[in-house]
Amino acid sequence: MRLGGRAQAAIEVLSDMEKRKRPASEALKAWGVDHRFAGSGDRAAIGNIVYDTLRKKSSTQYLMDSDSTRKLVLGTLLRDWGFDPKGLILMKKSALK
Repeated sequence: MRLGGRAQAAIEVLSDMEKRKRPASEALKAWGVDHRFAGSGDRAAIGNIVYDTLRKKSSTQYLMDSDSTRKLVLGTLLRDWGFDPKGLILMKKSALK
């Protein structure tokens, strides 16, 4: 799974957490059960994105000027994971619709 797929999965997990009011561990487990094709490395990376996003949620909301789940994940990838904006723009157009 590429970065775009992992980011989309993290967005789905965070949206599920918001919608169903459940902890990250349960939402990640449910996503893993529903998407059995994802390998252990993919599930670990998705979990890292989710937890990093939650860890710095307030400051990322402020910097991105939005509380949208998609923008929070993209902000986390920019700030904490060291991706450049051009790479994320290309990823956004292809995978994060």
